[in-house]
Amino acid sequence: QKPMHEAMRRENGRIVDFAWGPAGRADLYAHPAFPNIKWLYNDATNSSYLVREPDTPARQAFLRRLLLNLPFALRRPARVLLIGPGAGIELHLARLAGAASVDAVEVNRASGGLVRRWAAFTGGVYDAPGVRVHIAEGRRFLASARGRYDLIQLSLAFTATAFSGSFALAEGHLYTVEALSLYLRRLTPDGLLAVLDDSRQRALRTVLTALEAFEAEGVSAAAAMGRVAVLGNPGSDGTGYAALVLVSPRALPAALRAELMD
Repeated sequence: QKPMHEAMRRENGRIVDFAWGPAGRADLYAHPAFPNIKWLYNDATNSSYLVREPDTPARQAFLRRLLLNLPFALRRPARVLLIGPGAGIELHLARLAGAASVDAVEVNRASGGLVRRWAAFTGGVYDAPGVRVHIAEGRRFLASARGRYDLIQLSLAFTATAFSGSFALAEGHLYTVEALSLYLRRLTPDGLLAVLDDSRQRALRTVLTALEAFEAEGVSAAAAMGRVAVLGNPGSDGTGYAALVLVSPRALPAALRAELMD
């Protein structure tokens, strides 16, 4: 009943590669109708997108249209932290946005092994200039890392695996009040925390957790709401990302709010 197996039955796709690591198995799934995209599944459940190297204007335009790209387009960050980079699509987006430094923290060593094995397909994105991949748990890495980030992004970082014994504890650790407080403290004053989810209900939970984190810092509820934005995906980009939650350490500027409304 896991998503990867359902996709295989429904779409006539197949597993083209796999790897094992301490955190479980990672599979690379191919759909016959999409030669430029493959899906990397952790524990047959949590998927991310392995895309062909965006070395043409058409491929770059496709990536820039995704909801995943909105935080990069809004902030144009110089320094980025990605928690759960999976198959590396956000590494492509960070580089297209001009980021000079990207820390990508992946807990499952098997995922990184698969992405590197398919370097000819992806353009070697895990080893691109300015990219540093760390096999670690996201919060633990951030607690010891130096400096601040313009963008911290979590995209389906185990959000679909609450029932998975392999990842249940890691998920809870990434989305607590204490975790969001840590992310906000490690942002630059104009930085953004971006959390993408395939469930709008869980996105609402993230909003409430962020409000609680602000309350713990003495920020009023009214002021805290001015630091949070929630966007729903109409579903036209072909991905499973249903909602995007943006959280800022201070009030979102009026220009940014207007841009989001557009």
